[in-house]
Amino acid sequence: MESQQHATKTQKWLIGILLVILLAFVGSYLYLNHYYSRSATTNRFVTAIEQNDSKTVSSLIRTDDPDFKVTPHSVQPLMAYYQNHPNQRAKLKRRMAATGVVNGVLDFVDTGHHFFIFEKYLLEVKPIFPTINANQDNTQVKINNQIVAKSLNKNVTRTFGPYIPGRYNIVMTSNNHEKTKMVSRTFEWIDPSPQSLHVQENFK
Repeated sequence: MESQQHATKTQKWLIGILLVILLAFVGSYLYLNHYYSRSATTNRFVTAIEQNDSKTVSSLIRTDDPDFKVTPHSVQPLMAYYQNHPNQRAKLKRRMAATGVVNGVLDFVDTGHHFFIFEKYLLEVKPIFPTINANQDNTQVKINNQIVAKSLNKNVTRTFGPYIPGRYNIVMTSNNHEKTKMVSRTFEWIDPSPQSLHVQENFK
């Protein structure tokens, strides 16, 4: 009789443990299913831009271009653009949460699965390649404070990149005949045409 009561108590404990495990599994599944959903991932991405969290932003971006490395630093121009344009940021959020198609170079797509179960949404980026030339020899070119050309010659066009679509500051400095001329221009290449990616500076 005692052995039967002991067996019954053991069975109840086992059933209780199994129920706890089942509830934990179901709860985890529901939580992760929401966490990795299109809408929740969209919210995390846009919130990360608003909070200047480049690490989270870079973790939610991918590209098929092997020459473009997605890092917290390389995504800064994209973040800068949307930080400076709240209306465009709201449009980005709407489009990511709906069809996923943001524009011709940004597309929020399902790229696979987390843990073989949950959909994995990432912003797929097509990098941009600006071209630059000037009408003076010995022209130094900086893109977002980084020197990309120390001495660009007169009327020579060079292609730079790959870069992520976004906000860029280009500074061109010409040193000729002991005179220094500098021009600084800001470009917002979020969905650029080939023509808009061509930068030409005519120093006077």
